[in-house]
Amino acid sequence: MIFIDSISSNAIELISKNLFFEGLTTNPTILKKNNISFETALQLLYKVRGTHFVQISLRNKRYLNYLMEKSFFSDKIVVKLPWVPLEISDFVRKLRERRYKICATAVYSFNQIVSALTLDVEYIAIYYSRMLKCGYKKEYIKELLTIFPYPEKFLVASLKTVDDINEVIKMGYKNITIDEKLALEFFKVKFPNNDLERFEKDFKEELS
Repeated sequence: MIFIDSISSNAIELISKNLFFEGLTTNPTILKKNNISFETALQLLYKVRGTHFVQISLRNKRYLNYLMEKSFFSDKIVVKLPWVPLEISDFVRKLRERRYKICATAVYSFNQIVSALTLDVEYIAIYYSRMLKCGYKKEYIKELLTIFPYPEKFLVASLKTVDDINEVIKMGYKNITIDEKLALEFFKVKFPNNDLERFEKDFKEELS
C-alpha cells in the first residue's frame, strides 16, 4: 500500500483522484509546515478518502485526550506513537479502548520491533534514508523482514528517490509512504514502444 506523507491540498487532490493511494501520513513537522493544528488536521483527514496517520506527543497528554474524546476518528485514523518501549503501554491501552489502530514510529532497533509486535500494533514505521545516514546498512534493513517476517506491518518512510522505492519493494516491503512530489515522479509512465499512441491510433482508425 502507498501512502502520501503530506496534508497539503496537492496531496489531498492526489488521494481523491487516484484510488491506488491508501491515505495520508502526517507528523508534527508536516502540520507545522502547512500551518494546521492537530485538531483541524483530524477534522480534515476524516473527510478525505482513505486511512490516515496522525502522531501524538508522549509528553503532552492534550493530544491523547482529544482522541479519547473524539473516538469516532478511529474509523479512519491510525495513531503514530514515537516508539519508546518503556513509555508507551498506557498509551496503547487507552487507544485500544477507543478502537484506534496504532503505528509504532521512528523504529530502528530490534527491541522496538519486538515490543511493537508483542503489543500487536498495526504498523511499524522504519525510516529508510535516515537509517542509512545513521550508519545502518541496506543489508540490515533487508534482513529485518527475514528476522521479523511481517511485511504487512512494516511501513517504510524517509524514501527520497524512485530508486529508494524500487529498492525497498525488491526487499519485500509492502507499505511505503512518500511525499507528493515523489509520488508523481514514481507513477510517471514511459512506453518504450510508443504503445499508448499506437493503441489510440488504432481506435481512431476503427471509428473512422
